[in-house]
Amino acid sequence: MIDTGSDMCALDPGLAATLRLSLIGVQFLSGGFAGGSAALTAVPEYSAALAFSHGVVLDITAIEVPLPGGLQLLIGRDLLAKTHFAYDGLGNSFTLTV
Repeated sequence: MIDTGSDMCALDPGLAATLRLSLIGVQFLSGGFAGGSAALTAVPEYSAALAFSHGVVLDITAIEVPLPGGLQLLIGRDLLAKTHFAYDGLGNSFTLTV
């Protein structure tokens, strides 16, 4: 899922272990990602790389938090900042160019 309101990419719990990603630290979050709590919650942060067509690979970091509706990966503005993202609301479509 692409989330233009999210500062960073996020992984559903367990995906980092499945993909054997390297833990690089923790992020301290409050609010929605932390279950709605006003208190700070430490969440794991991993190093990852996303491979696109034509051999383009983008390095990112991603936090591990519960994602809704069976989602496994949320793409945030940290990744979008390395691409050209265009959303066509009338056509209900988007393009992501790297």
